[in-house]
Amino acid sequence: MYSKILIASDGSEGALRALSAALALAHRLKAELHMVCVEELPRFATSVDEVIEEKQEAERRFGAAIEQARAMAKARRVKLEPHILAGHVVPTVVDSSSSRASTCWSWASWVTPPCTIV
Repeated sequence: MYSKILIASDGSEGALRALSAALALAHRLKAELHMVCVEELPRFATSVDEVIEEKQEAERRFGAAIEQARAMAKARRVKLEPHILAGHVVPTVVDSSSSRASTCWSWASWVTPPCTIV
């Protein structure tokens, strides 16, 4: 059915619930799980250094969420591929899904309710 699942995560409580649901689905379908964390860039960066600083901050901020996701995936025996990307959330996630040929999405905190699997 699905061989790859994409979850967009911001590391929040809602994102953890979505991750749990996506892990259960990935385990049941024997699918890969790709977790995308997007560092929202300023609309108009003043310099390249500002963009680099934002990316470094995202790596620090999302590091704990990724480690927690890895532990959860290992417990479920699911292959997890985390990705930290810079950009604007929606187009970055959509572009990511296209480039990873994802066949199922699970959105976390950016939608209501906290977990919607499409």
